[in-house]
Amino acid sequence: MEGLQRRSDDSKIAVLDERLGNFMVVTDQYRLTLCDKIDKLNTGQDRIINRLDSMNTLCITREANHQALARHLEKHDEDKKLWKDRNFKILLFVMGCAWAVMFLFVQGNVNKILKNE
Repeated sequence: MEGLQRRSDDSKIAVLDERLGNFMVVTDQYRLTLCDKIDKLNTGQDRIINRLDSMNTLCITREANHQALARHLEKHDEDKKLWKDRNFKILLFVMGCAWAVMFLFVQGNVNKILKNE
């Protein structure tokens, strides 16, 4: 009887041991699957972070380009104003010369008329 009880206990232990082994295999598979998913998430997160860094760099570069363009346009406007001012000064100078020539011409004609009388 004791032998039969011992066999029964041994068979129960063997069944429990087998079930525990199967459970450990399944648990290891889930653990590996979970680790793979976590690695994929980390890889995806790294990719997203890299893309965000790239976008941030592009935004900084674009902002720098906008600032450089704004400075260039301001300088161009200043140069344009200066050019307009320079043209205005040249125009005044030419008009002054024309008035001087006309004055001298009129004065010369007046002197000729006065000498002839």
